[in-house]
Amino acid sequence: MDVTKIKNIAMKVVPVAVLVFFMTLPLYELIGFLTELEFSLYSEKAISILQALLAIGAVVSVFIFKPRFVLYEKLCLLFAFPLSIINVFSFIDGEWGGAVILAIISCGCIFAIYLRFLPDSVAKAISAIVAVLLAIVVCIVFIWNLVSGVISDRKLDDKYESLNKTFVAEVFIEESLISTKTVVTVRPSEAEFGAIIGCFSAPEMIVFEGEAHAAETIMINWLDDETVIINGDAYKINIE
Repeated sequence: MDVTKIKNIAMKVVPVAVLVFFMTLPLYELIGFLTELEFSLYSEKAISILQALLAIGAVVSVFIFKPRFVLYEKLCLLFAFPLSIINVFSFIDGEWGGAVILAIISCGCIFAIYLRFLPDSVAKAISAIVAVLLAIVVCIVFIWNLVSGVISDRKLDDKYESLNKTFVAEVFIEESLISTKTVVTVRPSEAEFGAIIGCFSAPEMIVFEGEAHAAETIMINWLDDETVIINGDAYKINIE
């Protein structure tokens, strides 16, 4: 197989691959929203790196190799831009800060392609303005999350499984510039189901908040599989 044929095949695969990989995370989060479940990635680092590589590969293919994309291939790359924006916001609350930076790079690459395929100069100008405004919003939210991470922290102190090991009560020490408190949450012990790149699980339920020193003397036990006793008070678990 000669180099030209390999390049032609790659040019056919890239637009679809870009759309699929940038559509997957928003789609899973939409499913989570509709089912009232939280979606979490198995590896933010792996997904963000893969998306960045695809985006860089796509922008190189468009501006350097200059292939002749057919309509559906152009549409794949056009629709990938708004999806890439959603991906940036999806990574902002993640545990690995580098994922946001890679997502922004990916979004910039896809935006360059987006402008390349927009035929109307007015639409290009409007899109550029919107992109700048979104970039400002992303930067503000990102900086706020960084600052929040510096001035506040949440450390796991202890955990208690329910009788049938369906739920787990976790004791956290939450520290901030304003106060330090003890928080007890309950969540399912296992994820509801996996979804290739991540898993869906029921959101945690905050059942107790107290002073910082409460963690030292707190007493937790399970009355039954759906009732946790904290310092003698019963709390019914309504996670579904």
